[in-house]
Amino acid sequence: KIYDHTITGIISGLLAPIIGFYFFKWSFFNYFDNAGFFNHLLGNNLLSPVISISLICNAAAFFFCINRNWLYTGRGIILATFVYGLLIVYLKFFYHTAA
Repeated sequence: KIYDHTITGIISGLLAPIIGFYFFKWSFFNYFDNAGFFNHLLGNNLLSPVISISLICNAAAFFFCINRNWLYTGRGIILATFVYGLLIVYLKFFYHTAA
């Protein structure tokens, strides 16, 4: 099984939410450029909720791997999801913008 490695899951688990993040931006905030979009999210403390929504891509990738019996890849995706979870907790509780 060439795709069933933990490192494959970590890489795909870190990249899938980035793709989901830009899909979210493209779908709902297409009128912003990338810098304006990040400034809008940071200024309104919306970055952690948008990252949370982006993690839906990890859920889809996880279930895809589990259905194909790529358990090590699924493990890597879960590990990457925990990394994003730590980022979300930091942004939610410890990162404050000057209002």
